Amino acid sequence: MKALRFELGSPAALFAFEAAGRHRNFTRAARELGVTQAAVSKQIRTLEADIGVELFYRRHRHVELTETGGMLFDVVSKSLGNIVSTINIVRERGQARPVVIAATLAMTQYWLMPKLPVFSQIHPGARLRILSQDEPIDLRSGVADVAIRFGKGTWADGDARHLFDSAVYPLAAPEYLARCGPIKGAADILGQCLIGYDEVDPTWVGWTAWFAASSEIHAHPDIKLQCSRVTDAIQAAARGQGVVLGWRGLTGGLEESGELVRVGDQAMQPNGSFYLVTRKGIGENHEVKVLVDWLQNEAVAIEPSRVSSGALASRRGAARPR
Repeated sequence: MKALRFELGSPAALFAFEAAGRHRNFTRAARELGVTQAAVSKQIRTLEADIGVELFYRRHRHVELTETGGMLFDVVSKSLGNIVSTINIVRERGQARPVVIAATLAMTQYWLMPKLPVFSQIHPGARLRILSQDEPIDLRSGVADVAIRFGKGTWADGDARHLFDSAVYPLAAPEYLARCGPIKGAADILGQCLIGYDEVDPTWVGWTAWFAASSEIHAHPDIKLQCSRVTDAIQAAARGQGVVLGWRGLTGGLEESGELVRVGDQAMQPNGSFYLVTRKGIGENHEVKVLVDWLQNEAVAIEPSRVSSGALASRRGAARPR
């Protein structure tokens, strides 16, 4: 059997033939291939001479495939298309696909992003894509590989691994406390400039739920500043505008830096925890496993908050910050 190279003749002639047949025009084919019209015409004549049949009818301003030319064009076009598709698949497999991790804006901004520089130093070859949005993502869609969620750990679209427990308590900037303190109990907090955020999900913890869980307070809180997102509310509090509800672990970085400090010793225990949820079938992927194991190890450092005997009672239902 002869080598394919000699059976097929000139590969350049086949490319010229495919382009000319697709455009039905030698000039446009030449423009696509980056050669002259004369070069395309010569390649076509070479191919016709090699196989012994005419492939095009030459018209005044265009060309048309002959019956034999049309038959050959269909085979060449499909074959070259299959080669290109296969090469692209192989190329994609050879390139490292980024691990996509989805979480709420608050989680990515205050917990995840501050940790990633260390992860990148330890794993310099890792490729990540952070998908920040408060709307829930179904991992079965393939949009994300890993999600950080708050709840009971039972989701149909992935496998959950416990990340950390949390607690909800008031936070304020030191300058605000110096100006408006001292603040000790829930009664004192009620009289402060309270910063709230929209509770688009009824299970989210806001000031009304927080005070309702206290045996001391039976009044509707007066929210002085209402934000659509918890991230804006937290930033307002960090700039000394009032008191906001924070989440242990989630706002830990701001507490560690001293930008926000605990107000009083009362905390509400939400009925749920934070979890890492991996898309089914991808948990053993090396890149995913490295990231999930590292994040879970980072969460070990989050110690339970100290809640006094006067702490607020747990609230029924999952609570999820926005």
